[in-house]
Amino acid sequence: MLFRQIEYLQDGQPVIKNYCAFWKRSNRNPCAAEFAGLLKETFRS
Repeated sequence: MLFRQIEYLQDGQPVIKNYCAFWKRSNRNPCAAEFAGLLKETFRS
């Protein structure tokens, strides 16, 4: 599972939002695999 927490401030107070992405492992769509790779790279940076 891939998880990343992004923190930012609003009116000087910390605001935390969690974003998640899920799909079935059985999904063999090449677009899903490419999307997963893009998400991993985005969340690791």
